[in-house]
Amino acid sequence: MAVTQRVGMRQTACTGMCLTDVVQGVIFEFKGNYNYPIITSSEWRRVMNQPTISCDLHDYLELACMHGYRVRLTLKNHQILEGKALDTLTTAEKQEYLIIGIGHEQSRIELNQLKKMEVLTPDSKFKEVSF
Repeated sequence: MAVTQRVGMRQTACTGMCLTDVVQGVIFEFKGNYNYPIITSSEWRRVMNQPTISCDLHDYLELACMHGYRVRLTLKNHQILEGKALDTLTTAEKQEYLIIGIGHEQSRIELNQLKKMEVLTPDSKFKEVSF
C-alpha cells in the first residue's frame, strides 16, 4: 500500500509500513478513499529513522498476547527471556514494547530489540517468529 505524505504543497511517497500504528494523531493520506492526519516533515523524518517491525510481525505479537502464550524471546544482544505474553504498549515517545509476565513481575521489552520469539505453549497457532 502506498502512502503519500503531504507537507504544504510537497508530497512524498512511502510503501510497506504501518505508520498509522507508529504515529498516532498524525494524518496520512493513503492513495484511495482513506483519509488520515497529515504529518510534518520533521516528524516524518523522525518516524522514518526509527527502527520498526512490520505489520505482519505485530500480528504475531498480538496473537501471542491475545492467547496468553508462554514465549521464549531472544533479543539482539543474545539475552533470552521466558514468560507469558500479556500486551503490547506504545509510549507517547512512540517507543513500542511487548509486556511479558515473568513470575509475579512484568517486563517491558522494546520491540526493535527482538530477534526471535518461540512459542512454548502446546497447540499454539504458530511456533516461531524471527524479527
